[in-house]
Amino acid sequence: MKINYNLIRSILKIEYSKDYISTLTLSNLLSDIQEVYSPKKVQKAFVFGAGPSILAFFEKYNDKIITNKQTIIVSSDSATKILLKNELFPDIIVTDLDGISLKDVFQLTIRKKEVIMYIHAHGDNKEKITSIVPVLKQQKNVKLVGTTQTKTIFPVINIGGFTDGDRALLITLLHKPKEVYLIGMDFTLQPLTYNTNEKKDPFFQQKKLYIGYLIFKETICENKKEVKFHNLSFTRFNC
Repeated sequence: MKINYNLIRSILKIEYSKDYISTLTLSNLLSDIQEVYSPKKVQKAFVFGAGPSILAFFEKYNDKIITNKQTIIVSSDSATKILLKNELFPDIIVTDLDGISLKDVFQLTIRKKEVIMYIHAHGDNKEKITSIVPVLKQQKNVKLVGTTQTKTIFPVINIGGFTDGDRALLITLLHKPKEVYLIGMDFTLQPLTYNTNEKKDPFFQQKKLYIGYLIFKETICENKKEVKFHNLSFTRFNC
C-alpha cells in the first residue's frame, strides 16, 4: 500500500490546518526567493541519520569518504551534530528545525562555501520557523529551500516523505547519484540524539518511525535498478 499524506494524517491524527498554516508562514518568510534551488547531478552520495550505526561507520569507514564535486553528504536533522563532532561537514541538511541549532549551522558555514538547508514545515514547528528562518536568511552561504507535506505554496515545495530521514533520501535522489550510502538510518532503533520538543508518547514516536521506515524502503525499492544502494545502517530494507 502506497504511503501518502492522507493515510499518515488518519494514522497519527494530524491536523491539516496546522500543517497548512506552518507552510504558509514558511512561504511568507521565503517570499523573496525567485526560484527554487535546482539540484546538481552527482555520482555518489552519503546520507546520514542519527541512528546507532552512525558510530559504527565512523569507527570503520570514515576515511572512505572522499569529498569532491561529484560527491554530496546529506545530513538528516540531528545527525548534523554527530557529523560535526567527527569533522565531517554536510553539503545538505534536511530538517524540521527540531534537532539542529543555529550554533550547528554557524559552525558548518565556517567550513563550507555553501550549505543547502531544506526546511520542512509542519503543524508543530511554526514557532521555530518564525524565530530561526529569519536568522538563517542572513547567512550569505546558506541557501534555503522550504518543503511541506501539504499543498505547495511557492517557493515551498512538496517532495514527498514524512520524517527527516526518508525526506533526506528523496532529496538525495533528486541529484541523480549512481551510488548512495545509507548510514544511521536505523528506523527500528532508538536514535542517538533526542528532540526535547517531541511528543512524549512512545507509541506515537514508534508509529512515526515505522511510517518513515516504510517510505524509506519503498523509495529504495522503486529506485534500485537505477541506483546502487550501500546500506551501512542496522535496519534492513529488503525489497
